[in-house]
Amino acid sequence: MKSDTYYVKDSLNNFIPLVDERYPEETLRNIFCRVVPADLQLQLNQHVYGLKRVPLNVDLDKFDYFCRYTNCKPYVGIEDITPEGVVKATVLYENVDLDYNHLLYIEVDTKTLIERRGIAKGFIMSYIPTHSLSNLYYENERKSRKR
Repeated sequence: MKSDTYYVKDSLNNFIPLVDERYPEETLRNIFCRVVPADLQLQLNQHVYGLKRVPLNVDLDKFDYFCRYTNCKPYVGIEDITPEGVVKATVLYENVDLDYNHLLYIEVDTKTLIERRGIAKGFIMSYIPTHSLSNLYYENERKSRKR
């Protein structure tokens, strides 16, 4: 999980944020850490108490604004890039002051990242107490090993 952002020099030796199909991981990090504007729609299922899932469709800009307004900092982890060019990632929004996290799992096509326009699909678990994250990670690891 990183909050690093990535830049390249342009022809005038100015640093500009990296957006490049050869670097989908870095491009995704730049988009979710908001150094690069993007018109992404998040189509999510929100996991709520009682093992229920509620559909949630929101603009990345609005979601990011809410997270930053509530002092949540994004950290991005890349899980996989499929041969078809789908990037699978985890974005953790951490609130150190109030000791909670929002955990977002997304899948987005590399073409969508480069165009910075389109849909990212996934699910979100919100307001997870920080001390519960290791338990959640262990449960997900155990489930993926059984598959």
